[in-house]
Amino acid sequence: MVVEGPGAAQYTTDPTTVEPGADDAGRLAQVALEASATEGHPLALDGRLSQIAALVAAEAVQQGAAPGAEVVQFFARHLGVTEPITSVSHVAYADIDSAAEGLAAQIPAMIGRGEFTHFGVATLPSGSERVAVFVLTRRSVELTPVERARAVGPLLLSGTLLGDLRNPEVVVTHPDGHTQRSPAGAGPRFQVRLLLAATGTYGVELLGRGQQGVTVVANFQVHVGEAAPTRLAITTSDAGGVASADGVREALVARIAEERARAGVPALELHAGLSAVADAHCRDMVRSDFVGHDSPTTGTPAMRLTAAGFGSGLMLENVARGYSAEELHRGLMDSPGHRSNILEARVTHLGLAVVAVQEGDRTAFLVTEVFTQMTARVDTAAAPAALVTAINEGRRARRTAPVTSDELLAQAAQEAAEAYFADPSLTEQDITDRASAALRRYAIAYRRVGALMTVVTRIEDAGRLEPTFDPDVTTLGIGVAQGDRPGQAPNAIAVVIVLGWPR
Repeated sequence: MVVEGPGAAQYTTDPTTVEPGADDAGRLAQVALEASATEGHPLALDGRLSQIAALVAAEAVQQGAAPGAEVVQFFARHLGVTEPITSVSHVAYADIDSAAEGLAAQIPAMIGRGEFTHFGVATLPSGSERVAVFVLTRRSVELTPVERARAVGPLLLSGTLLGDLRNPEVVVTHPDGHTQRSPAGAGPRFQVRLLLAATGTYGVELLGRGQQGVTVVANFQVHVGEAAPTRLAITTSDAGGVASADGVREALVARIAEERARAGVPALELHAGLSAVADAHCRDMVRSDFVGHDSPTTGTPAMRLTAAGFGSGLMLENVARGYSAEELHRGLMDSPGHRSNILEARVTHLGLAVVAVQEGDRTAFLVTEVFTQMTARVDTAAAPAALVTAINEGRRARRTAPVTSDELLAQAAQEAAEAYFADPSLTEQDITDRASAALRRYAIAYRRVGALMTVVTRIEDAGRLEPTFDPDVTTLGIGVAQGDRPGQAPNAIAVVIVLGWPR
């Protein structure tokens, strides 16, 4: 696909002000302006969105169907629009009067929740009829203009989040594929300096937190040392025409596996329990008519997972709406924040659910992807020796003499670690106090003994505790236990280390 002309020189959130004309598009635009004002959620007409609508209409007439989200996003970037295109709808009509009446009747449902702030409209002949296309967006940020194509060097991204949005964060995908996240304070104002040090295309995404959780408020590309593209290669849609929720789910699972293999990060295990949590959220979004992370009934992603017994130190979630597995996946990978979730190396398990929603003669799909880090079963008998080796490697790097393991100290540490899961009423402080008390009988051998405890999801993390590198410590004992306990992730690993300072 090729668009004519070089496109906008800058991305900007300032609308291109236009007045409704005397043609069909102008008549429909005037109806939308008046009806939205009556509803108390006045829309603003943006000439760039009308240009997008015209491009979509041309594609719909030529191809016999509306273009996918990837094409619409390409049009938006070409014209310097930063926010995601929230809604694109098209309708065929025979006369403008009936089309205007139909639009006036639909406006309350279209904007009743105040989801949209700007719109564009275009009409084109299509055989014996005409087709009208509406493009609606929600503009949630005032952004200082950004060059679409620029030289290598720093980029200062600044602006102000609108409405209830706070906690701005900028996520950048670099030309080599790695993702960088830059929190930008409490908001609503923000200013972030991004170093664009290599030639290529950078994906830039601005996030804000509001009533529905983390929201993408801007998503655009900056071309460094190269011209902004005017041509888009369209990839083939779902092979075989995936048309069911189950088929879309299987395709998305396969695409995630392919992306992670290509990026060289560990494969994920598909988890039935996590998928059930994802499915419940999809159905909640359908029932409550929203697409977002924070639900008025189930709360945040972390709250949903914890309530289902899957508490973890690392919980990530993607949600999306689209018309095919390919469109959904491309849209998520085109978003730096969602892409970083899919390719996060630390997560181990995936939950994925898809629900079909009928929209007239089209089927839309709502997807929820849940990524967590779960603890694998470890050999608790072999783990202490492995930790001693890891600790001694750290001591050697610090030019400190190695420690040795003492059987009696190890026994006290092991009893304390096992008690952590046997008695959920005991705190970590209780455990270390118990281990220290058990060591008093060794006071003759040591001038001082002490205990420390940590709960980890990876056993190797326990080999980096700073007290174990004390040069005066010569002896230690390590106990490792694994189990389930309220408030901890499944298969949590408790490590108790008893340290001895010789006389």
